[in-house]
Amino acid sequence: MDAVEEHIVDAASVLSVCRFDRDRVADVGSGGGFPGVVLSVLEPTADVTLIEAAERKVAFLKGVVRELGLRRTRVLHGRAEESGGERAYDAVLAKALGSIEVALPVCLRLVAVSGRVILYKGPGWGGQEPAARELARQAGAELGWVREVELPGLGRRNVFVEFHVKQQGPSEANQTNQAAS
Repeated sequence: MDAVEEHIVDAASVLSVCRFDRDRVADVGSGGGFPGVVLSVLEPTADVTLIEAAERKVAFLKGVVRELGLRRTRVLHGRAEESGGERAYDAVLAKALGSIEVALPVCLRLVAVSGRVILYKGPGWGGQEPAARELARQAGAELGWVREVELPGLGRRNVFVEFHVKQQGPSEANQTNQAAS
């Protein structure tokens, strides 16, 4: 299996733990389009937004989206925390975005109430779980599930961690209460 095939298998493995039919999905830190472009191809009814900060990668992603005719996929140039997409997505995916302390708050800010964040994590996930639970709690979310998936032909596994947003985070609730006063 060549490197591109490995990336495709890795990206597509999320579909073995959840589906995104008709969802508004953000791929944060999309890079070369993994997993967002693969998801766009395999879940054609999902509206996928690829969020990427590096201009060179954005140009590449726009070309891929155009060449593949992915009409329900758009590319946003910028950092996710500056995207203006607060609570805009049903699902937010992040792969290789950084530590849980970096990735989770950014992703939770983008997902709608009742939405979900799905992080691709590695075998060291267990040591990050207590911090992740606390970060999620502070944002009005909770850990939903953790699932390991064997990657066919690669001899390794992906660990997927799902968080779901139950309510507005405390800082948002305070803003809402102040606006109502």
